[in-house]
Amino acid sequence: MASLRKDYNTARIYLQRSLAIDEKHAPETLAVAGDLERLGRLETDSGGDLAKAEELLRHALRIFEMQAPESLEAAEIQRDLGEVASRRGRLPEALAFHRRSLELQHKGAPGSTGEAEALYFLATAEHRGGRSRDATRDFCAAVNVLDRQRGRVGDTQEARTFFEASLGEYYYSCLDGLAQQGRPDEAFHILERGRARSFLNLLAERDLR
Repeated sequence: MASLRKDYNTARIYLQRSLAIDEKHAPETLAVAGDLERLGRLETDSGGDLAKAEELLRHALRIFEMQAPESLEAAEIQRDLGEVASRRGRLPEALAFHRRSLELQHKGAPGSTGEAEALYFLATAEHRGGRSRDATRDFCAAVNVLDRQRGRVGDTQEARTFFEASLGEYYYSCLDGLAQQGRPDEAFHILERGRARSFLNLLAERDLR
């Protein structure tokens, strides 16, 4: 909750306490790895020490690779390490992490939101590295995966609003890439598909007789 409020100092204190307790009672377990990952992600999200973030995430990954190498949690750590490597300007390493994350997500939860996120982060790294065509391909692939998740979103308005906001970012990245590459017909098709989906959602929420 502190992290969501962007109170990163408080969040760091809680996570460090959690890590200390887990290391005392269950050293080198997945619980410890989870604490390490959350601390590493916090450093990344808060604009903190990327070297420290990488150290924490690599430690977490070592534990997962020994105990649950094919897990979705391992995929998320690979994704986090890819983001850190990308921000530090190490593109080949970043792409390797993101591709491994995508491989694990596709194997463990094909067609899931996790797979869409893996594609999105891979595309972001490709975009940073000047690989615009690859980035657009993967941004649009993420849209295709996430778009199919609409029917599985929770019933609450909050859940739908959060999902639609996330999907909007994916659509924008895909559309922008297509437009930059001079592919207006494809961009228009994606735009119309998004509008159609939104209209269908509106109809589904109303009692039309």
